[in-house]
Amino acid sequence: MSAPSHLFISYASEDRTFAEWLARKLASAGYAVWLDTLKMLGGEPWPQTIDAALNRSSRLLALMSANSIEKDLPVSERTKGLSIGRERKIPDFVIPLRLDEAKWDWTLHNHTGIPFHHGWAAGWRQLLKKLDQIDFPRTLSDGAVLAQQSMEPENLVLQEPETLRLNAIRADITQPVLRVFTLPLLGDDAAQALKQTWACYTVGDKAIALAPPPSGVPEGIKPTSAQHLWSAGGAILGVPITSIMPRLVRTTMSTRLLKLGCAVHPKKDAVFYLPETFNETGKLPFTDLEGKRHTHKIRRYNTIRRGMEKEKVFFHFAFRCDLAKGLDAGFYIQLVPTIMLFDAAGSPIVDERVNRLRRKITRGYYNAEWRDRYLAAEQLLLSTQATATDGITLAPAGISLGAPCRLNEALFEKEAPPPAEAIDSEDAGELPDDEPLTAADHDEE
Repeated sequence: MSAPSHLFISYASEDRTFAEWLARKLASAGYAVWLDTLKMLGGEPWPQTIDAALNRSSRLLALMSANSIEKDLPVSERTKGLSIGRERKIPDFVIPLRLDEAKWDWTLHNHTGIPFHHGWAAGWRQLLKKLDQIDFPRTLSDGAVLAQQSMEPENLVLQEPETLRLNAIRADITQPVLRVFTLPLLGDDAAQALKQTWACYTVGDKAIALAPPPSGVPEGIKPTSAQHLWSAGGAILGVPITSIMPRLVRTTMSTRLLKLGCAVHPKKDAVFYLPETFNETGKLPFTDLEGKRHTHKIRRYNTIRRGMEKEKVFFHFAFRCDLAKGLDAGFYIQLVPTIMLFDAAGSPIVDERVNRLRRKITRGYYNAEWRDRYLAAEQLLLSTQATATDGITLAPAGISLGAPCRLNEALFEKEAPPPAEAIDSEDAGELPDDEPLTAADHDEE
């Protein structure tokens, strides 16, 4: 029999999601792993029982939580692991991984746990460091493939063609000439208003644009005789055209959305949201890929519970609108759905809480929800094309691509529809907010 070289994961059934995530992460990093629901990820021959797998393991990773402290099977596995450690003279044969603040039993009082309850990413880094310190072998060269295969049911991929929809819309520049305008002396408020109503690139007292300024902008903007074919390249007023054109495309989309009634994020000028007063119905209509009509509520709220206190957090339909990169030399608008958060007083939430709250509210948004939100944002942007006179024409829909194979969606459990009484409710439910802050919570997307 070969020397033990795999990790055994002991856990309570309530912690299965974490256990399977950990097993696949370890396999992808090259470590052979045994978990009862996945059996062996790497290594031959495979132990077929828990006792055999534990006896032939090199370390036991004990997932410590309120769920596993007193459960018979995890206790039995930890007890046996401690016994194996004594027999083999390996004091750290059992490596506890702390999943919450629950107090451990006396058997592990001398063991320092690796904390995962402050963030899985931080715990993962510490676990890898521990495995490196004990020189645990990475025996798998195909661990990532094994981890992927462990998630794939039979016949997951069907060799049948499928049409894919990208979240990018082609933008064609129909105005070939860039024009230069002279600007009057503007105050801060007038300059800000100009940026929101006219897509232009300013250089000192000059503005470069594809189209003349619309009505309602400050008086005194005068056209000059300077004109340049943007497709010819070069520079205007000392600025490369390759820098001017992307800015004009982005600001053109921004001015369109602002004119439509969208509002812009106070800290991120590429993120737009729908204010409560966007329309009278409070709903955004859209058509799905099968031609059926639906609506999204513009504004909803969750009741966030933290200890004994409760707070309403309102969230509005929102999306990022920016240039897509890496498709080809043309211009493409990329739309990424998100939500915009507000407190009960109506002030936007843009501090360190925002990522954590957004994740809590959207954790039940699966592919279909994000897809529909993208379609609603796409159709909202495309609705601006009918009255546009800014020299840019958007394609009638996002880019579609053909794929030679597709997923067998019949294998997936269908999403349960929301309860009938909740469809017209603004309250999206109550969520606990008892998670500690991590470094990632301070890095808003």
